[in-house]
Amino acid sequence: MLTIGAQLVKLRHSRSLTQYQLSDKTGLTRAAISHYEKNRREPDINTLILLAD
Repeated sequence: MLTIGAQLVKLRHSRSLTQYQLSDKTGLTRAAISHYEKNRREPDINTLILLAD
């Protein structure tokens, strides 16, 4: 089973997005996305919903 971070990287790459592009689309900082992808921080439920959309 993939971690949340690994899943986020996989989905971001499947859509050919950089962390900067994802941050523009979601309003999250690029640093926050990096922390999520490296499993340094865990997104809260609202952030998960935002990323899922």
